[in-house]
Amino acid sequence: AGTALIEIKGTIDVPPIADAGVNQSIIIPGAPTGPAVQNFCNGAIVSDLTATGSFIQWYTSSNGGTAMLNTDSLVNGNHYYASQTVSGCEITQRLDVTVSITSIATPIISVVDNCDSTFTLSTSSAGTLLWSTGAGTSSIIADTAGTYTVTSTQNSCTSAPGSVSV
Repeated sequence: AGTALIEIKGTIDVPPIADAGVNQSIIIPGAPTGPAVQNFCNGAIVSDLTATGSFIQWYTSSNGGTAMLNTDSLVNGNHYYASQTVSGCEITQRLDVTVSITSIATPIISVVDNCDSTFTLSTSSAGTLLWSTGAGTSSIIADTAGTYTVTSTQNSCTSAPGSVSV
C-alpha cells in the first residue's frame, strides 16, 4: 500500500479515528457508466446518448473542452465523452462512447405510364415499405393525380420518404 495526498477544498465531515492503526477511506467517484457503443438511427442528437451518473455532460474531447448542447447532432463513428458532477465538482474521468448510426437510403421511385390514366409506382428498396396510400408492397397503382411517397424501415430505422408526383 502507499499513501496519497488529497487536497480538500471546503469542508468534509470525517468521524474521529479512535485508533491510529485504523485507515480512513474517502471514496472519489469515477467516470459515469454506460454502453461503450451506442446505436442510433439518422437524426440522433446528444440527448439520445445514455450514461448513468450525476448531472451528465457530454463532450467531444476526452478531457477539457466545452460541453455539448443536447440538440447537437451525433456523427457515425465519432467518440463522445460523458462526465458527471458529484457534490458540485465535475469528475475529470470520462466515459468514452462510440456512436454507430444506421442510415437508411431514401427509396427511389420508378414510374411507368400504363397508358390508361394510371401509373405503376415501384421501388427496389429493401426493408418494410410504407406508401402514403398505406400499402406495404414494392409497387402500387396510382389512379389519381397527386404526390406519392414511400419509406423503408430496417432495423427499427426509417428512411426519409422517397417522393414522386404523377
